[in-house]
Amino acid sequence: MDTQRINRLSGLTPIAMSIAAYFLVLAAVATHWKVNQPDEGTAAHLLQLLVAGQVPIVLVYVASADWKRPWSMLRTLLIQALAVGIAFGAVFLAKL
Repeated sequence: MDTQRINRLSGLTPIAMSIAAYFLVLAAVATHWKVNQPDEGTAAHLLQLLVAGQVPIVLVYVASADWKRPWSMLRTLLIQALAVGIAFGAVFLAKL
């Protein structure tokens, strides 16, 4: 694979993972997934894996970035951060 393709995939994958985490929270809230469980529950563990799994992928994205176009890279990182924030916002609102 060439560097540009790796960069594109590693830029989109964390966004997809954050969207999956958001929908996981919605599904957990809608189906009352955490019923009679002694710990946080499966949904919480899956959310943690989805968010923690983004870290190495973002590092690959930064390492393979085209530093001649920093604004493009920063825009993608901002979208990734916003997507993670939306997923965590859904968790926060679900706890209220």
